[in-house]
Amino acid sequence: FRRCNVFLNKLTDEEKKAFIKLAYYLAKIDKRFLKEEKDIVSSFLREMNMEDPGFNEEEFDLYDVLSNFKRKISKNIVIVELFSLALIDDYMSIEENELLKKVINYFEIDPKLLILLYNFSKAYVSLYIQGETLITL
Repeated sequence: FRRCNVFLNKLTDEEKKAFIKLAYYLAKIDKRFLKEEKDIVSSFLREMNMEDPGFNEEEFDLYDVLSNFKRKISKNIVIVELFSLALIDDYMSIEENELLKKVINYFEIDPKLLILLYNFSKAYVSLYIQGETLITL
């Protein structure tokens, strides 16, 4: 999954570190860390110009990580990017869905805005997949 470098560079350095932990957690929460998910996590790292810090689930504290995001723009970026990650394999597991609900509730995202963020993420992933298919025809 190759992405346009769009949103993640708007995060602060601390937010970037927190985001990659959150992305790893989401990608691995259903015990299925698929190639598409690995690829998008790698693209997140490239976009943020970060080395892979690895991930230790035992040291992960969701609410400690989420507390790093205080700005509204950062919260919206996190939601868009997490939706993209959850949707990349065309299947959102129960575990992924539950984690996203926790993040959305913690961030207090307005339901109307949430619909827009979800639809944007879904369209972005769909267009990317279509593009990849078209260029291989």
